[in-house]
Amino acid sequence: MTFLGPGGFATPDDVEALESCQMGFAAREVEWSDISRGMLKPEPGTSDELQMRWFWRRWRADMQGALAP
Repeated sequence: MTFLGPGGFATPDDVEALESCQMGFAAREVEWSDISRGMLKPEPGTSDELQMRWFWRRWRADMQGALAP
């Protein structure tokens, strides 16, 4: 509880980072947030971002209620 939570050591840093991300997204300057590396390869490599694309696809489906609880 001393590391995470409202009075913890980690939370203020995380909140600052998330607020900065949201400000960047609101400005529509998200070229640096591209996760298409390796998208056109037949087989993903170790530095490709396939796992990130799957994460966000699953997140979107969860937010849309497409998956059963």
